[in-house]
Amino acid sequence: MLPVQRQVRLWHAAAVAAVLLGVLAFTIIRPFGTAVTPPASAPSTARCPSQTAEPTTISQSQYTEAVICLVNYERATHGLQTLRMNARLGNAAYGHAADMRTHDYFAHVSPRGSTPKSRDFRAHYLPGIGRWRIGEDLAWGAGNGGTPRAVVQAWMHSTVHRHEILTASYRDVGVGVARGSPTGADSPNVVTIDAGFGHR
Repeated sequence: MLPVQRQVRLWHAAAVAAVLLGVLAFTIIRPFGTAVTPPASAPSTARCPSQTAEPTTISQSQYTEAVICLVNYERATHGLQTLRMNARLGNAAYGHAADMRTHDYFAHVSPRGSTPKSRDFRAHYLPGIGRWRIGEDLAWGAGNGGTPRAVVQAWMHSTVHRHEILTASYRDVGVGVARGSPTGADSPNVVTIDAGFGHR
């Protein structure tokens, strides 16, 4: 299957000003089938600390944990198995988020040609052979539009991003958060986010 790549830009009205939140989604598949056991009960978003915190008020690890918690909340409420955090996917995701911020681009394929697949191989997440599936959601946001909740809600309101979050076969997630935007207009209250999903 060919990679899917689409871009959606959403405006979120903050309390004082409008804030741009950009999102992208990507999927690579090697077909396989797997049974999914739904969780006994869905978690509450109240269990996701820092979900409404603006980027300058929380650490990168707190931001990452909030995004993963909210993604798992969405999966659980749709009867899907929650994802486990994978450090290798997280390293690949952070590397790409930081690269987008540093080199001022917003895309799944970097100007130097790295792709989600090549980054996940380089991070030793993907095996050399075998069946696997990976996906990637990207976002950047500022202020109230850059909270973990705003990012995950934007993904859930976009068909391609929602598809990645609710893909039943995924088992792992890694989230990378880099301070600053991929547009060159950096500010301390802006973040660039990469969420990598996978099953191997």
